[in-house]
Amino acid sequence: MNTNKSNGKKYTNEDFADALLELKEKSALSYMQIAIKSGLSDTYLVNIVKRKNLAPKDENIEKIAKALGVDPEYFFEYRLRRLVDFINLNREYLNEFLDHVEIKGKKEKRII
Repeated sequence: MNTNKSNGKKYTNEDFADALLELKEKSALSYMQIAIKSGLSDTYLVNIVKRKNLAPKDENIEKIAKALGVDPEYFFEYRLRRLVDFINLNREYLNEFLDHVEIKGKKEKRII
């Protein structure tokens, strides 16, 4: 997908509300236009930016990303969920790794 609307950035570390507002402003689209392109309501989008709603579930992030011309991975929350999925799928290996990790020169207890 095209990420040019985000000034060429492949991703942002902003929270979802700030990232959505920034992309909205850069694209010069109204909430109604984004709503039509994404199939979501303009009220829902406004409530995200006003922080009345949390970051959307992945399927809605994907719709918003497509409407704004970026990959879903542009959004921090989407990438974070992929990381959590990866950790959950590889928990056994992560535990082995953490058993051998030293933090600040001191062996730490396993946290998972």
